[in-house]
Amino acid sequence: MNSRWVCQTQHKSYKTTQFVGWIAGWKIRAIRRPLLCSAPIADSGGQALRAGKTYQLRIPKEIPAKQFWSLTLYDHRTWAFIKNPLDRAGLGSSNINQMKTNPDGSVDLYFGPKAPAGMESNWIPTEDKEPYPWLRLYAPEEPFWNKSFEMPDVELVK
Repeated sequence: MNSRWVCQTQHKSYKTTQFVGWIAGWKIRAIRRPLLCSAPIADSGGQALRAGKTYQLRIPKEIPAKQFWSLTLYDHRTWAFIKNPLDRAGLGSSNINQMKTNPDGSVDLYFGPKAPAGMESNWIPTEDKEPYPWLRLYAPEEPFWNKSFEMPDVELVK
């Protein structure tokens, strides 16, 4: 992970600057830690995520999730899904065949009031609400735990 993530589990706590996270808790016998949730609260410039702005998060091809990953958006004020015409609260690895991917296999996800041109399939509408995104890794793999994996920052789209 990079210096902008905080991830907590029942056994470990990694502290960094602009992210908060926690582990949700059911036990699956074959998996050491089944689910990790991390929530960015600032963009790469250190600014809090704001209503009315569009953001990009690049999900690397080699994200260390043995089962799958997902990004879900919540309304920061109500902690509920953000109602929108697409009825889309999130996107994840199960949607990868419907999204545009980058030549290196990564995928850029966008969230905000308007999709960037041509990127509607990779966009989660925020309807001018203040977004609270949660990135979930289901069965995080060793590169996450040994801190060799670096998740990119959330970028403000200008």
